[in-house]
Amino acid sequence: MISAREPVMRSVSLQVFTVLSVFIFLGGSIAGMLFCAYFVHHESVFLSGITANEGIANQIERLENAVISNPDNVKSWTRLGNFYFDSDQYEKAIDAYQKSLSLEPNNPDVWTDLGVMYRRTEQPFKAIEAFDKAIDIDPKYEASRLNKGAVLMYDLNDRESAIRVWEDLLKVNPHAIAPGGEYLIELIREANGAGGAPSSTVGR
Repeated sequence: MISAREPVMRSVSLQVFTVLSVFIFLGGSIAGMLFCAYFVHHESVFLSGITANEGIANQIERLENAVISNPDNVKSWTRLGNFYFDSDQYEKAIDAYQKSLSLEPNNPDVWTDLGVMYRRTEQPFKAIEAFDKAIDIDPKYEASRLNKGAVLMYDLNDRESAIRVWEDLLKVNPHAIAPGGEYLIELIREANGAGGAPSSTVGR
């Protein structure tokens, strides 16, 4: 578990984000106990403390100017959405990701990040739609299947549907790894045995 004062690292590799625990929900992308995780695909950023805030603010300003100058630059819209995501500006992130997808609609990474933002703004059904879009584009895309199951399990209290989604993921990858390095199949077994409450794993 990383505190908010420690360095944050984003990369194109899958990253774990806090979702929900049995007793508490801790917002943000770098702290908390979790039962399951949202994964996003962000570019590399290595900042901390005040430097992080200043760096993100500067990047946002630069990218906002970039999309004004060139509104058809899909990469700028995506990066702007990522920085809005990291600075907890969820509605602005949604808008930026939507602009990105209007230009390049077949990007499962952006659909996944959009789904996470919908979840953060308490729009679980839109989140599921976004994750489904990513899955339609790439049926082997694991992150959206994990996230869809998370929303079904913890936001909509639909344990059976969540387990079905995760079981479908096992058909894609029988060795799929859940947060904390545990095999997804083990979490499914725990969910079946505990009525939908797998044991907690510790976030990165």
